[in-house]
Amino acid sequence: MRITLTVFILLVVFALAPPAAAQFETATVVGAVRDGSGAVIADAHVLLTHAETGVTQERRSNASGLFEFFNVRIGRQVLGVDAR
Repeated sequence: MRITLTVFILLVVFALAPPAAAQFETATVVGAVRDGSGAVIADAHVLLTHAETGVTQERRSNASGLFEFFNVRIGRQVLGVDAR
């Protein structure tokens, strides 16, 4: 049975903002992994890939389905989730 996942991103990098001297070069991405019924998915494999550079970061969702990525470079990111 395949689990349909819905990933809610609570904080997303503002990639389209023009650069300015006072802005940060990194950000934090925080989210929750849930199935189609809204139940949390613990220990899901979450992969964040910077689209331009191919640099990846991996995390596991915690018991509440939450995950965090720190020091994420500004730019377009691709988020993937696998829970089996």
